[in-house]
Amino acid sequence: MKQVLIGFLCTLFLLYGHFAFAKEKNKNEFRLVNDLQININDVSGPGRATSSLTNGVTYIENLNIYTKGTQEKYDYMFNIGGRTTNDIRQDSAKFALTTLKGHFSYQSHQLKAGDIFESYSQYSLDSALKGSSYRYYNESDDLPNFSIVYGLAYPRWENVWGGYGLNTIQRQVFGGNISHDISPVLTAGLSILRSEDSESVSSSDSLYDNIVYALDLDYKPIPGLTVKAESAYSDTRENDWRGTRTGSYTGNAQKLEIIGDGHPSRVSLKYERISPKFKTLMGSAISNQERFKSSWRYKYTKTITTQLSFLWMRNHLDDSSQRIHTWQPMANISIRKLFNRKYANTTLSYKTEIKEGNSVSTLNQYAALTHRDRYGIIDNSTSLGINSLKTDKATRDQLDL
Repeated sequence: MKQVLIGFLCTLFLLYGHFAFAKEKNKNEFRLVNDLQININDVSGPGRATSSLTNGVTYIENLNIYTKGTQEKYDYMFNIGGRTTNDIRQDSAKFALTTLKGHFSYQSHQLKAGDIFESYSQYSLDSALKGSSYRYYNESDDLPNFSIVYGLAYPRWENVWGGYGLNTIQRQVFGGNISHDISPVLTAGLSILRSEDSESVSSSDSLYDNIVYALDLDYKPIPGLTVKAESAYSDTRENDWRGTRTGSYTGNAQKLEIIGDGHPSRVSLKYERISPKFKTLMGSAISNQERFKSSWRYKYTKTITTQLSFLWMRNHLDDSSQRIHTWQPMANISIRKLFNRKYANTTLSYKTEIKEGNSVSTLNQYAALTHRDRYGIIDNSTSLGINSLKTDKATRDQLDL
């Protein structure tokens, strides 16, 4: 599968030559940036073995090629970048492909390949991939918008072809998203994403076959008021490094967010509950947790802004004996241009953190005063912090200046 993906990407990028040398009547842009850094280090003394510097002469060079333009009715963008170095503290790979991506669009159609980032929803897909995606965007709203994606969840290109000791679990990802404006104030989207692991690296690896179904809604009944909701369901099969089944479980996640934004005030309320067995490999979620957060920001004048927030959360939803409740109120006030100083910015903040449960009882308080200003060519930042940390009957008071 790796060879198929690499071949497909190379075929797309070869098409770049047709666009890059387009006729002068079309709009085209070409940029080449090369950055070379040479370091000369002389490390000596008793601690030289633990130094973060490499002794001798080392270099690191970054080359980036970028082009974009329009060829008749087609828009294109291509970017390739690489890095070479002889300093293993910078990178274990002497040569690394840092960027490889191409975007092609025609009217309502868009094709991406290489380094891609598709954001379906928080719980389904919100991560970068090495692969390709196709998106259809209908501006007339007569038909729903949809996209499909396929790729490998590798952090760097060297993971695709291996070498330099950079092998990692192969995680294939494929899925799709469809969204539609049901009315001028309501948009709904449905996402399906599957992540499948193979080729473990060590005997401690767990391999997952995970499917996430997610439904998200965006509702704007009146100007300044937005309601966002998402519900997701996951089906996971877990195997050990040999591929032997070790577990199979399902889970769910729900999120509701209400935002009121109207000058000079902004209010947000957010509730989220994620079950113990919910798992997403390409989205973001902390399982086995429930939380509620509220915040209010008020701009009293052009230079004075206040903000209040409150966070409540609890974990171990499936085991009350291990559960910990957390309360976290916070308040701060920010004043700009204090004493008519153009660059002055002063912030006073206070936060309390209370935790109860599972034989834990803590009361931590944090207060801070920060002032930033500029005096000629000198930027100055001064902070005063007072922290009071209490756990059961043991108390530690700390004063930071």
